[in-house]
Amino acid sequence: MYMRKMNQIEALKRIKKGESIADFEIVFNAEKVEALDALLLGENNILVPEDLIFYEDDEIDFSDNPDIADSDFESGRLVESLSVKLKTREDISEWIKTNNVNLDVLATKLIEDFYDNMQVVKVER
Repeated sequence: MYMRKMNQIEALKRIKKGESIADFEIVFNAEKVEALDALLLGENNILVPEDLIFYEDDEIDFSDNPDIADSDFESGRLVESLSVKLKTREDISEWIKTNNVNLDVLATKLIEDFYDNMQVVKVER
């Protein structure tokens, strides 16, 4: 069966009008879509490549998260989040589980302290 083709912008227009896109193949062009539109496309089984998603930081609504305030952006409280996979010995792993060690907090504190100490060493040289 031959499927007609359309780009992501045309698909968005059809979805927003309530029209079906089931008989279409989506062929992405270089035009970016806003993050909310990428979510709408995703709800319709169209996964938008990350490099085609446009994020407008000023338009992100943080009102549903009272822990985030404008001052957090100004002070640098909000920082980049990294993911790490740790490999440990079985006895250490068991100790972590038994003592309910929060690895995110522990690793963050250790890395920050290490970084701060390295900055002091650098200055003293």
